Amino acid sequence: VVTALLFGWIMGDTDGVIYNTTCFFAISILISALTNVQFVFFMFCNNKVFLKESRRGLTNGIVYWLVSSLPLYGFRAFLALVNGSIAYSMINLGSNDDEIFNFFLLNYVISNLAAFTLCEAVVLAMSSHLREVYLTLPMTIFVQFYLSSIPVKPSTLPSWLAPWAPSISLIRWGTQAAFINEYEDQ
Repeated sequence: VVTALLFGWIMGDTDGVIYNTTCFFAISILISALTNVQFVFFMFCNNKVFLKESRRGLTNGIVYWLVSSLPLYGFRAFLALVNGSIAYSMINLGSNDDEIFNFFLLNYVISNLAAFTLCEAVVLAMSSHLREVYLTLPMTIFVQFYLSSIPVKPSTLPSWLAPWAPSISLIRWGTQAAFINEYEDQ
């Protein structure tokens, strides 16, 4: 909430300014994705316990998902709704149309949940060493951000990388959908 308030205060009223709006969305998704790093230790420890209990036949994957992952997804979705609502109203994005606002929130929540899923996938893939997770996760999130076509244009990438690299960025797809919806009539 504090991040959304500060970001809205810094950006100010950006009514009709497409570049500021694009930067807002991409950078806020980046910040939100990086806040997932705080859950790494919790997810890592839960995964180790699950692997031990699973080997003994004490639990299964569905129970683990219901108890460990699902509450965190709900928490992240709630935070995304709050942050998206605050920032949307503070920087005066778009019109007062409820459909555009609802699509923005949906897109914001989905982008945040995709970032959290990426975080969880990195934790589960590297379940043997916590240090590797802490080193790999921010790097993966920054790569997603830099390939979103906001800080680095695809035309400046090497010729072998330019055709496909921007397509793997979750942030790019969310940003593109939000702004086609927001500015389709301009």
